Amino acid sequence: MPRKQNETVTFAIEGIPPSLNHAYGISAKGGKVRYYPNDKLKVWQEIVSYCPLQQIKSTKTYGVEILFFFPLTTKAGKLRRKDLDNMLKYIIDPIIKRIETYSEEPIDDCQLVEIHAYKCDSPIEKTEVSFYAMV
Repeated sequence: MPRKQNETVTFAIEGIPPSLNHAYGISAKGGKVRYYPNDKLKVWQEIVSYCPLQQIKSTKTYGVEILFFFPLTTKAGKLRRKDLDNMLKYIIDPIIKRIETYSEEPIDDCQLVEIHAYKCDSPIEKTEVSFYAMV
């Protein structure tokens, strides 16, 4: 059940995050399997790290609304296979690092109790995030 929003900070980011399926590479050397962040994930994390640090009211709980803008269909007219849930982690985790309370305390992602996410048809890839304090 949605709660009332109190205060909001917003971010507009060029591009969209990689999905979970395209964020890590796999290496198997010496009988050990190792997962490592690939270039797509590293570039995305760097882009988000340039977002300005923003401050918000301190509260126990927060919510977020995320809009992913990109072409929803391929040139052949087929639905583009980008899972909404697989993109969430790679926007929520780095964005929370760009938000702090007015008393300069970090926000922990366990305080996030509400998520609204949407894929929006657009020829230009971008991500818009609204992070809000809950009443």
